Amino acid sequence: MLEGEAEHLPTGSTNLPAEIVNTLNEFTPEIRDVVTYAEELAEHKERETRLEEEAD
Repeated sequence: MLEGEAEHLPTGSTNLPAEIVNTLNEFTPEIRDVVTYAEELAEHKERETRLEEEAD
C-alpha cells in the first residue's frame, strides 16, 4: 500500500463484517478483476432481462 493510501480507502458497507472488508482490501489487484467481471455480468443479466421483457 502506498504511503497515505490507507486514509483514502472507502469505508466498507455496514452490512459487511470488518474481517471481510479487511480481507478484500488485502487483495486489491485481484478484487479489481472480480469487480470488473461482476459489473459486466450484472450488465449482461440486466440486458438479458430487459430483452425478455420487451419480447413479452
